[in-house]
Amino acid sequence: MTETLAIRNADCLLTVTATQQAPGQLDLRYQVHNHGQLPLYLCNQLYELPASNPDSIPQLLPDLVHIQVEPEGVHLDKALMDLSFREGIRVLDIPYLTQVLPDHSYEQALRLALPLRPYRVHGNQPSQAPPALLPLRFSLGYFKGQQGITAYEVADGPPTDTYQVAPSRNKEQQLLTVGPFKEVVPVADTLLNTTPAQAASAEQWTPWG
Repeated sequence: MTETLAIRNADCLLTVTATQQAPGQLDLRYQVHNHGQLPLYLCNQLYELPASNPDSIPQLLPDLVHIQVEPEGVHLDKALMDLSFREGIRVLDIPYLTQVLPDHSYEQALRLALPLRPYRVHGNQPSQAPPALLPLRFSLGYFKGQQGITAYEVADGPPTDTYQVAPSRNKEQQLLTVGPFKEVVPVADTLLNTTPAQAASAEQWTPWG
């Protein structure tokens, strides 16, 4: 299977190509072209905190993506996610950002093992269940304009091309979604436990405080 889908709005064009490789591999390549007048900041740099030292520098992992099983199928998200699990406590997973200037493009390739397995950053492992064939969708979140955007800097480290957004802008995220793709993909462990691994003590949580 190789299939390309695209969606366009006033800010940009998102093109996504999915290729199922044998055995057991899904290649996903997406490209964003900014045809607007303001810089865009893609919510595509998901991270994990080392289990041995959760207070250390986040590990940015290019192939990391939220994988959620929904009634419509399996949904891959590179986006800010609301992981709220209890009334009165709001847990936001806010990825680090990639800048795309006007009239510029950004492209990234993901390599995912098949069958896919549900995954949410800071979440517990899903319950075990046999594989099922499900339709595939992909979403990419972004912010428009530089307000509330700052460069991500590591102490005593070199400059990076990574950015972060103020949590106060979380409701301004724009979301682009393509799919479903024609060919279904195998997904195991579809009985998802969505409870985060640990309770949040603050109203909002981000990796930078």
